[in-house]
Amino acid sequence: MRFFPSMPALSGYVSVRMTHTDGATGFLLNRGRLTVQVGPKPFFGIKIQGDFSGAQTGKLRSDSTVAGFTLTDAYVQLVPPMKWATPGSLLAQLHPAIVAGQFKTPYSLEYLTSFATLKTADRAQAVDRLSQKRDIGAMAQVGWGRFATLAAAVVNGEGPNATSNPDKTQMLMSRLTISPLSFLSVSAKIANEGADHAWGYDGRAVWHALTVEGEGLYRKRPTSSTTYLDAGGGYALVAYKVLPWLEPVYKYDRYWDTRTTAVGSTITTAATHSTWNVFGVNLLSSPEWLRLQLDWERRNVEPSPGRSNVYIAQLIAIF
Repeated sequence: MRFFPSMPALSGYVSVRMTHTDGATGFLLNRGRLTVQVGPKPFFGIKIQGDFSGAQTGKLRSDSTVAGFTLTDAYVQLVPPMKWATPGSLLAQLHPAIVAGQFKTPYSLEYLTSFATLKTADRAQAVDRLSQKRDIGAMAQVGWGRFATLAAAVVNGEGPNATSNPDKTQMLMSRLTISPLSFLSVSAKIANEGADHAWGYDGRAVWHALTVEGEGLYRKRPTSSTTYLDAGGGYALVAYKVLPWLEPVYKYDRYWDTRTTAVGSTITTAATHSTWNVFGVNLLSSPEWLRLQLDWERRNVEPSPGRSNVYIAQLIAIF
């Protein structure tokens, strides 16, 4: 559940990235997010967010080299009015909320984490390839203090800004988070849409200057009338602020998938295994409105292209 300011509030962040691999260097404005939030009533909130970065497709005009605007979030949130939630009542204890519109679905821990506060420049491979991301639909959430939160959503399953739902089916998903200790949370999640089945688990501990987290994701689904995907993976991460402005990070990131294709009586199988070891350091301002991330990704992808090294410098400014 998000808390909204009574007056419109403007926020966002800008991210610029340099990537060096195989002797080539590239620069990219990979995020340019602008967010407006307001709660005109204590029980009613609105969030609208867009991306103006060069990573977005489309142009402002047919003859323009400037990327256009992409809507990322646009939703309303409803919570019971305070006069309904008398102290000690079940309604007050559960903190229910309903969200409708386009939003981040309640699934992957790393995807639910804002890009501006990630410990590494890239999200895990399994999160990028297998997780449910933004979509259009409705979500309900209840909680029990800080100890447990249950979120469930029904969405189109077509992703953000989709203008139709061709298969006429909806994706159902839920995420249960338990916090047995104030610094620790663990979650399990599941999603289904017809023959598309996904599930996973994750956990995060933040204790003083130490952060330890990890996530596992799995998915089985047909990618076409003849091909079936069976995939999984996840990551484990540890970060420690040696100084308030200096945070070394290590991340182990693994992904695998098997694609089985049946054409008539012929069945073929293709398997991919990818492992990344990410060594990084974050240089932080105080307060933390500026973040410089320096990452070295040692990638091994089998059967091809094999081993490679990717060096990333990413500067994020938050406002």
